[in-house]
Amino acid sequence: MLKNNKYGRIHKMETPTLIKGVNAIVKKYDTVDLDLKTWCDQLLNQESELAELTEINLTHPAMKELKKQRKARKKLLGVVNIHYSALERAQVDSLTTQQEVVIPFLKQYVRNTITNNNKKMEEIVIQMLRTIEENEPLRMALQTVGLKVYFDELKMIQQNITLCKTKIVAFKSETPKMRTAAIKKSAVNALSNLIQSIELGKIRYPEKDYMPLTNELEAFLSEYQMLDKTRRTISKKIAENKKTVASSPTTDATAS
Repeated sequence: MLKNNKYGRIHKMETPTLIKGVNAIVKKYDTVDLDLKTWCDQLLNQESELAELTEINLTHPAMKELKKQRKARKKLLGVVNIHYSALERAQVDSLTTQQEVVIPFLKQYVRNTITNNNKKMEEIVIQMLRTIEENEPLRMALQTVGLKVYFDELKMIQQNITLCKTKIVAFKSETPKMRTAAIKKSAVNALSNLIQSIELGKIRYPEKDYMPLTNELEAFLSEYQMLDKTRRTISKKIAENKKTVASSPTTDATAS
């Protein structure tokens, strides 16, 4: 028997995959003969609407440019790192003063930019550019050792990245959260109606074989049921732990 779980608890970004998976199974069967066509058609419509929302959330006009700028930033920082290594090894008397200013700066910031974490890299780059902006001797030293041009380019790239991110946020905000919630709710309702129709069909049409469809859906939906159960178990344990901590006496109170 198909369980009509509360699929509304499934995370919104997982709902499109859930509905798409159900539709992929259902389309293998003669939904007209099984008297399921109405709900199957509704579920297909919901898949289209969910796909539209997914496209809005995952693909933005500025996303391609953002990836391009991030790649350029990473490449440029790699070049600066190479210059840093060369500058450390260089033994040029006329650059000694500048080395004393530039090398600690590069060691503090540039070495830490070797990461695939875009958020961390961005924080480091912004702080690095701010330090250059506020430190005139550092700017002059970077100019002398030939690195200022790279940091000027880095500043432009970072400004482009910020602009792209602003556009993406604005684009995403054009889709109201209420609409997203409404489409998800409609999709979950359509799934529930389909499951109910299958169970009713078994009673109304005992001569029809719903078993293959039921078995496939059960196998697929069980993954989401288990996921939901696991999340609820974790949430329950966290709540219990918080309650235990809140009700337990403090160390000071125990000592007294």
